[in-house]
Amino acid sequence: MHLDFSPAEEAWRSEVVEFLEAEIPADYRGETAYEDDEAYEFTRSFARKLGGRNWLSLAWPERYSGQQPRSKTEQAILMAEIGYHRGPFMNFQSDPASALISYGTDAQRDRWLEDLRTAEIGFCNGLTEPAPTSLRSRSAPSRRATSSCSTARRSSTRARTASNT
Repeated sequence: MHLDFSPAEEAWRSEVVEFLEAEIPADYRGETAYEDDEAYEFTRSFARKLGGRNWLSLAWPERYSGQQPRSKTEQAILMAEIGYHRGPFMNFQSDPASALISYGTDAQRDRWLEDLRTAEIGFCNGLTEPAPTSLRSRSAPSRRATSSCSTARRSSTRARTASNT
C-alpha cells in the first residue's frame, strides 16, 4: 500500500506550509479566539486571510465560489497543517454554508455565502439539552447548556461582523 501524498497533494501541502509559516508568529501559542481581545483579533485576521485565498470554501461547489473538486485529502492537509503549526482553531464556516448550499434559497445564498467564504462574518453553534427532568434527556444532567463558544468571555459581544468590528 502506497500512503505518500501525490505530487499535486505535496505541492498543496507546501503551499499551505509556506503560508502558515509566514502568517503565524513563531511565539504564537495557539490560543483560542476567546482568551482575550488580541487572540480574537488575530483569529479574525487569520480567518480573513484564509478566506482571501478561498481556503474556507474548499469543499463548496464552484458555482458558489468554492474550490470543489478539492479532495478530502487536500482538505485534511489544510486542517492538519493548521493544527501542526498551532494556528487558531477554524470551523471553516462549514455548518452554515453546507445548510445554505443544500437547503437555502437563492436569496439566502446570495446574502450569506460570500461573507462566510471570506470570513467577514463568523458563526457560533449554541447547543443545549432538554431539562434534566425531561423524559427526552438520555444523558446525565448538566449544570449548564454547552456551546462551542461557552468558553468565550463576553460571548454576546463576539457576534461581530466586519461592519461593526
